[in-house]
Amino acid sequence: VVFLNYSTIMTSYGCIRVTKSSSSALLLLARRCQVVGGGEIAVNNNYNSGVRVWNSSVATSYSSSLAGFSTSTSDNVVVKKERPPSVLTSLEDGFKAREAWSAITKKYAGGFPVRHSDFQQICSQTEVGDSKLILHMLSHLKRCNRFIIQPAEADQVMSAMSQNYRNDDDNDDSSSSVVDAALFVGRAFVDKDTGLYFAASVDTVEDIILKPLLSGEEAPHSEEAAGLAVDIIYSLLYRGSRPYQYLKKRAARKYLKQLECPVGPYPSTFHLAIQILLHDNPSNITAAQKLAKRYVATNRTVLEQTTQLMVTAQEEVDNAAAAAAKEIEDSAETTEDEAASEETEEKS
Repeated sequence: VVFLNYSTIMTSYGCIRVTKSSSSALLLLARRCQVVGGGEIAVNNNYNSGVRVWNSSVATSYSSSLAGFSTSTSDNVVVKKERPPSVLTSLEDGFKAREAWSAITKKYAGGFPVRHSDFQQICSQTEVGDSKLILHMLSHLKRCNRFIIQPAEADQVMSAMSQNYRNDDDNDDSSSSVVDAALFVGRAFVDKDTGLYFAASVDTVEDIILKPLLSGEEAPHSEEAAGLAVDIIYSLLYRGSRPYQYLKKRAARKYLKQLECPVGPYPSTFHLAIQILLHDNPSNITAAQKLAKRYVATNRTVLEQTTQLMVTAQEEVDNAAAAAAKEIEDSAETTEDEAASEETEEKS
């Protein structure tokens, strides 16, 4: 193999013209070369035994132009170029998250990739009231910069959103209730435009969303909390059922490119959702049974505590229905007795 110039290579099979598609293969070949005496470059015998590349100066300069780093032919040491500094280094110490986000949007406008380290640093600088800023960041980066959030980053983001949540009606800097924060983070998780659905772990979903909904000061049996718990279980079931197998090729590639955590719900996750559904509200037993049927259809195990909880709720509903029916029957009998007594009085 002989390097004739920067665009043509002569081999035993003839001349090869260098294109963008072949540059990566030539770069691998150049990286496997070793400088030997007489100006020759011998290819590593582990890959191509007996093949030699001549004209070491051309080969070295060509590999350097492809790889983006300089190669020293004297000591055979590859020197990597220094990475340009982060845009956040231009900000003053103690910068706020909004200032950093403004610098990021200006620097990487046009769809350029954003550094994960910069994103993590912005999340670590968030303050109370910045939960909506984090939500906006996730949606914007996923839509405009093709940002794929990692599982560790998803856990950090959800924790920051929960800790820094505050209602718009609050005039002070005190955090809102735990339930409101859990509802906000839960809606962000269910919304696939944020990317949390593809990367958040099940443990984080339990700790930051479901457990606060159940142990909060406010009534966890509210319709919003119950509906959110059902949506989370359905989302996790869909994520853990390998849906890309039933998608078209392009949609499957797009889905797999974003997917970082393909784990479905645990039995404890399903138990927490059923507790939220049935807490002081046994009338939701129909929705709980429907959710359990979908959960069991995926060959997952239901805890005994969950089954007992649903049986107890069903008994309470049945007892309440029987009591209501008996009350209606008693009222009907009372009405009939009153009507009979009135007829007797009229006849007399």
